[in-house]
Amino acid sequence: MNREFWGLMPLVYWAEQAGLGKLTKCGLLANPTYGTRILLGGVVTTMQLEPSEKLSGKICPPDCFECIDVCPVKAIEKTGKVNHSTCMSYANFNPLLSHLRGDQSWKEKFSFETLMNTVGVDDHSCYSCFECLKACPLNKK
Repeated sequence: MNREFWGLMPLVYWAEQAGLGKLTKCGLLANPTYGTRILLGGVVTTMQLEPSEKLSGKICPPDCFECIDVCPVKAIEKTGKVNHSTCMSYANFNPLLSHLRGDQSWKEKFSFETLMNTVGVDDHSCYSCFECLKACPLNKK
C-alpha cells in the first residue's frame, strides 16, 4: 500500500509457484521428501530469481480426508478451504492474539489481516495443535 508492505504474505502460494511443493487439502505446503512438515520463511527482494520446476499433479491422494476428519474445530472443508481464524483461535499460544480474539469488537474496526499484523504472528508459526500434520499420510514416510 503506497509502496509500504502491508498484509499477510501468502508464503505457501509463493512457495508453490517457486516449485517448492504443492498445496494440500489442509492448506499446508507439501513435497514428496518432507510431506507437510515444512516451515516457510520469506525474503522480500527486487532480485530476479529463477523458480524451480513446479511439481505436477496433485500431492494429496484424492480419497484421503484424514486431515479434515481429525481437525478438532472443523476448520478445514472438503473443498480445501481453511478457516485460518478458527484454526488459530483454537491452536495458538500468543497471549495478545488470545486476548483480542476474546473481545469480538475488533471485527467492527479491523480485518483479520490487520489483527495478525498487529500481534506479529503468521498463520503457521503459532500453532500448538498439529493434528492435521499428525494425520497426514505424507508425513508417515
